[in-house]
Parts: sequence; structure tokens; C-alpha cells
Amino acid sequence: MRLIGDPENRPKSLAAVYSAEEIIELTGARVAVGMVPDEVGEIATDTRSDLTGSWFVALVGKTFDGHDFIGDAFSAGALGCIVADRPSYPIAATSFPLLAVDDTEEALAVLARNWRRRTRKKLIVVAATDLNQVSPLAQSMYDVLDSALAQTVATVTASNDFSAPTATEAPARGPHFSTQFSLDPAAAFPPTDPLFCGEEPAQSVLSNWKLNVSDILGRFLNLPDEVEYLVADFSPLPLDRAVWLLEALSPNALLVADDSFAYARMSKGAPEPHLLQEQLVEAMGRSKGKAFTDSPALAERLQIKLIASDVSDHNSYQPVLELLGL
Repeated sequence: MRLIGDPENRPKSLAAVYSAEEIIELTGARVAVGMVPDEVGEIATDTRSDLTGSWFVALVGKTFDGHDFIGDAFSAGALGCIVADRPSYPIAATSFPLLAVDDTEEALAVLARNWRRRTRKKLIVVAATDLNQVSPLAQSMYDVLDSALAQTVATVTASNDFSAPTATEAPARGPHFSTQFSLDPAAAFPPTDPLFCGEEPAQSVLSNWKLNVSDILGRFLNLPDEVEYLVADFSPLPLDRAVWLLEALSPNALLVADDSFAYARMSKGAPEPHLLQEQLVEAMGRSKGKAFTDSPALAERLQIKLIASDVSDHNSYQPVLELLGL
């Protein structure tokens, strides 16, 4: 994947940043209104957040239309907006840039996919078993990862990410801190520096991804650079977009339990759990990731690696840790 723009001219940022030129090239957007700025900005999907210098993506949901908030984005200091291609827009200033795409959620996924390829982050997605508590497999995987990182003095690896150090510059990992999520979606990533403990950054996060697919994409794009490892308890809404989202984010590993998505069996319009499990495993194969399970029956049915039948058996998680380079 070619990096667009000059890395030397980018500001130091903790999250994904894009210029208008990059957005246009990656998403096929056209300049519908306004003047194209030279600055780069982070990606935002909520006008209630700090939009200063950010690109606001106008998403369309069942009960809202982000295009109604273009004026709010302008007033909040946004760099510009990514909008759906329409005949006209409610704008506050004719110079305010609007980049028009066919589908704003698809454009958000394109940006997330591009950023995924440019970062050194390791992503482990765990197919959720419950919407109201942490899935046992997700908690166990995170505990194993957290323990392994605490004992590891490995350095960060070089990559084509503009912010990653070269191999000779890679610093020692240093003290390890971790952050676990709240089941309150609004608190999954609190608004003010939740991932910093004193002067030392967190290295791993257990995150609540039982959210709308666009919220998950937005939060991935705004994940601080210091977070190298993310374990996501995964149940996107709507569930029939899970495969699409998985292919956009290309996780390193997928963990599936016998009862993953079983809670959705009686939900109207939700895919059958066993079919969704199969589709996710197939998607992992297409994205060059690996799938694992703690169920012998599921390992045989899906032809994937068995890691543990007992979530307390941390040693059997070694294949996942090896995949992550630990």
C-alpha cells in the first residue's frame, strides 16, 4: 500500500490523520463545495466531540442524518466534512470544504482499512457471547496477553507507518500499563486521556466493540498510537455487517467460542450464529489472519486451531501469542 503525502510534513498525532488529497484518492471523493485545505486532520463521526481540525464524516442512520449537522461541524472548528453525494447541502460557509462520496460509511471503512495497513498495531477480535458482560474468552485472552507483555522487553517493530521508528531507533517497551473497557459504550474510550498513567502510555487495551459498525471504525481510527495491542469483544450492530467490518480491519487473530453470537439467535433479521461463525473464519482466511477456538467441536467443524478448552489454561494460548510476535 503506497503512503500518500509527505510524512515529513505531518504533525505528530496519536490517531489517523488524512489530507483532502488522501481522502479524495482513497475514497474517490469529489470536492462538492468549498476550498481544499492543505492541513491534515483526524476523522470524527460525532459533532459532540472536539472537532477542531478534524474531518467530520456525515453518517446516515435509522434515526439520524449526519448531514443535518454539517453546520455544527463548521461551528465546532472542523477542517471539512465527508458527505454523501447530494444535489445540495446545508452549509454555513461556501468556503467550507465538503468531500462527496457515494456512501459515507463505506468511505469510513476505506480509511480504516488504509490506516490498518499503515500501523503496527496487533488486533485480536473475539466473537462475543454476551451483550451484557465481558465474553469469557475475551477476558481470558486479554489476561494472557497482559501477562505476556508485562514480562516482555521486546521493542516496537519497524513498519511503513510514518510514525513508527526504524529498527535501530525502536525503544524498549518499558513499564507496561493496560486499560479494560466499560460496558457502557460511551465509556469504551472516554474523551480525555484514558490511556495514560502518569507519564507512561498504555500498551494494550481490552475494548468494547459491541457498538454500531461506524462507531467501531471511528474508534479504531482514533485509537492512540501508543496502544500496540487491542483485544476487542466483538458484536457489531447490525450483526449482518460483521463480515464486512472484519474484512475492513483485517485482524491478526479471531477467537470464536461455541456460543459466540448465540444471544442473537432469536433476533429478527440476525444471521444464524453457526453460519456467521463460518463466514467470519472464511473472512479471516481472505485477509491472511488466523482463527482460533476454545471448543474441540468448533475446531473440527471450522478446521481452525484449538487453543483451550479451559479458559484458565493460559499456556494453550501460546499459538496466538506467537502470531502476535510475543
